[in-house]
Amino acid sequence: MGRGLCWIGYSMVGLVISSAALAQPKPAIPLQLKIAPQISNHAPDHWYVDQRAWRYQSTSNVRFTVGNSTPQLVSGLKTVPLGGLSFSDRVDAVLTDKEQWRYGLALGVVDKQPTATDFNYGAKAARAWVDVRLSPKLSFDGLYQRAEGYEQVGLGSRYHLSSTGGVWAMSLTQSHHRAGKGWRYQGRYDMDISETVDMSLSTETYSGAFSNLLQSQNKSFTTPQAKHGVEVHWDTGRWGALGASYSSTQPRLGQNQHSFGVNQQFWYSSNLRIDLDAQRQIHTGDYNMGLRFSLPVF
Repeated sequence: MGRGLCWIGYSMVGLVISSAALAQPKPAIPLQLKIAPQISNHAPDHWYVDQRAWRYQSTSNVRFTVGNSTPQLVSGLKTVPLGGLSFSDRVDAVLTDKEQWRYGLALGVVDKQPTATDFNYGAKAARAWVDVRLSPKLSFDGLYQRAEGYEQVGLGSRYHLSSTGGVWAMSLTQSHHRAGKGWRYQGRYDMDISETVDMSLSTETYSGAFSNLLQSQNKSFTTPQAKHGVEVHWDTGRWGALGASYSSTQPRLGQNQHSFGVNQQFWYSSNLRIDLDAQRQIHTGDYNMGLRFSLPVF
């Protein structure tokens, strides 16, 4: 039996210290820029069990999922977990010898609580998406999500400047729902400062009454505001990955919010991983600290 099978189950122990029980400052949510893997490591033409889903990988690039699915798009367009049936495929060289097309469809219900053990499904929904890599440097993608009384359309792109110039991604999304409509603009720039240090700059702007698919289940929306963030990650080698983040939220009405966080994750031994995390809300003085141990149970 391969060693990798021994790491299926984990036991988590956590310690949290906070000056305010309800204060949970969070840094700006990073946009996902990496293209999702196209081919599974599992043997083709077989069903296998993944987290909250059964998946099938064919000998080609066709994939089927029964359960939760959340595609990762190259520009960082955000999707929500849908529990149901989904299909995806990849096609190469449709127009030229360089481009690559990925597309997918999903029908199911919105997973309002996507955790490993809890299930809380909402309204029926459908999703269609496509991304096109025109060259190794330039990609575009699109997203359409629909539920009863809700509709969302998004377009995005990613451009790889150079081997040292970093990656720029941006997306624009519009939502229509019973309370109105709104827009969300996202932009992110990633660059490698050195072989061990990388930095990310992100911005997110909301206008109107923008609501994502999860918010629409609770009949809520995001008020007009602007978010900006910076993240730095340092690979320290033996002591794992060290990260720091700063985020600023500027609502159209109300007080500006600022938060700062640091975290470190490293393997103390081959059987024990340690995660350290600390965050502080500068505008209120609230803070929290966390310590987590992860170890295999079989």
